[in-house]
Amino acid sequence: MAIIRRFRVDDLRRVMDICEVSFKEKYTAEFLLSCFDISPEHFLVAEKRGVVGIILGIKCFNSLGRILILAVDPNFRGRGIGEALAEVLLKSYVASGIEEVRLEARITNYIALNLYEKLGFRIVGRTKNYYKDGEDAFILLKSLLPVSALD
Repeated sequence: MAIIRRFRVDDLRRVMDICEVSFKEKYTAEFLLSCFDISPEHFLVAEKRGVVGIILGIKCFNSLGRILILAVDPNFRGRGIGEALAEVLLKSYVASGIEEVRLEARITNYIALNLYEKLGFRIVGRTKNYYKDGEDAFILLKSLLPVSALD
């Protein structure tokens, strides 16, 4: 299994390579580094003889976290790396006092949607033309509060 650790600046080139093969959108070094500056404890990588996966989260408000990017090198997909990254990030969010996590996912990204459902996210809305190519996005939320706190 891969080792999950915090992103380091010397991981940037590999992170950008994984993003490039994983997304239609282009993520700049400036964007990635600014997110790292905002929330360094929530930018994680999976390492297995090099970086093979990333998850980028940020703390938006006192109790809201966002997942901006989750990507795994195509040669390492289907091995639970994305799920492991998400689980570590969610634990980090709980430790940071975050109560709810939000993300957007392409409505056609069935693999990601299945993973997020498995992790307890629920679809709460849809944003038309969210992506530059015009595709809609589902808005997903997950509460991190203990069930007893919801009563």
